[in-house]
Amino acid sequence: MRLRSPDGVSVELRIAGYQFPDYKVHSADVTVRMLQALAKFPNADPKKLARDWDANWLQVCGNITLSGGKTWAFEQPCLTTWDARELGSWLRKVAAGTVSPPPSRTDEAEQLLEFLEPNIAFGLEECTPDRVRIRVHFGVEALPPWLQGGQEEPPLFDYFVSLDVSAQELAQAAEAWMLELAEFPER
Repeated sequence: MRLRSPDGVSVELRIAGYQFPDYKVHSADVTVRMLQALAKFPNADPKKLARDWDANWLQVCGNITLSGGKTWAFEQPCLTTWDARELGSWLRKVAAGTVSPPPSRTDEAEQLLEFLEPNIAFGLEECTPDRVRIRVHFGVEALPPWLQGGQEEPPLFDYFVSLDVSAQELAQAAEAWMLELAEFPER
C-alpha cells in the first residue's frame, strides 16, 4: 500500500511475511492458554483468547518520504494478522466517508487507530467527499532514526506525517493492502 500527497510526502507499508514463518500452531497449547486466560478474565471473548499470537505477528516494512525529500525505512513485527485486517477495514471506511474526523484539531480529540505494538497508528485529520487528510503516526522502532533513542525521542505517537489523498486513492490503497494481507491468513 502506498499513499502519496501532492506535497511529496509518501508512506508505503507492505507485509514482508510472518515474524515466525515456520511457527507451528499447536492446538493443545492454544487451548491451555485460553483456559488460563479465561480463569483470569471470565468475561473475555474466548475467540480472542484462543488466538495464537506468536503465529500471527507480521513483519511490516515501511518506507517514508517527507516533503523535503528526507526518507527513512523500518521493518518491524508491528501488526498481527487481525490488526492488519482492522487497518484495511479502517482505510476502507475512511475512503467511503463513514469515519468522522475529530470535532476539533487538538491532539486530545484525535481518535487514533492504535495497535498492541506502538510502532504505527492512524488518525483522520479531515475529509471532504473527494479528499481525505490522514495522519500516520510513528513510535518506538518505526520512528525516523534521527529521533530514536536519546533525549529527543518524542512522546508516543507525537511524531506523524499528514497525507492529503483523494478518497479514490485511499480506497485503492485499502484494497491493495487487503489483497496483500490475503496471502497471510490468521493461523
